[in-house]
Amino acid sequence: MMNVSSAERAVTKTKYLARVAAYFKGEFARLLAERDPELLEDLIEMRSPVHDEHGMLVFDFRFDQLYFLLARRTDIGDEELPGTLGNGKDVRDFCRIIPRPWPLKELAEHGLAIRHLHLSRSIGGSLYRIHSIQP
Repeated sequence: MMNVSSAERAVTKTKYLARVAAYFKGEFARLLAERDPELLEDLIEMRSPVHDEHGMLVFDFRFDQLYFLLARRTDIGDEELPGTLGNGKDVRDFCRIIPRPWPLKELAEHGLAIRHLHLSRSIGGSLYRIHSIQP
């Protein structure tokens, strides 16, 4: 059996951010649509709780809040996190990966849509809203 070093097992920063983005586009959207209790607790802790607005599911968030929530929830198995994370640029890099293009199709599959509410000079500070398409 071959012995794999931790360096060979480590996830690259780009691969890690891509996994976080993929989690948002799939599992996160599904849990949000189902209002998974564990996810709702995380969102409340993030100060961006999901709430009902005239029968519609509404979730307002900033990119930096979303990144740190998703990063905590993303399972990378037994691989090691890249050492380059946490240097302040990871949120900005995540912001480049996730909205271009926005996962509109994936969110729509779960009855959700996304829209921009407020643009900030800081990419991480921009405010977005995920909402249900139908009440």
